[in-house]
Amino acid sequence: MCHRVGESVVLRLEDPLGRRDAAGRLIPHDFVMLSPTLGLVDSVDDGLRTIWPTVSDVYAQVWEDPAPPTAERIRAVFQERSTG
Repeated sequence: MCHRVGESVVLRLEDPLGRRDAAGRLIPHDFVMLSPTLGLVDSVDDGLRTIWPTVSDVYAQVWEDPAPPTAERIRAVFQERSTG
């Protein structure tokens, strides 16, 4: 799903690698984008091409954790990625 709401774009992607939760449900990834990314995403395909590559490594690292990630853990992984 990709939906423009005022000055934002709401994007929901099914996990491109087909990862599923413990109940077997395909994991969705939700994003709310503000400028300057607004012009980059007008469809799910745009999101897969432009947004997913910037977060896929972070999701992969978090996915390996045995417990659900905290907001602090997600921030730390993003920070490691940007400084590493």
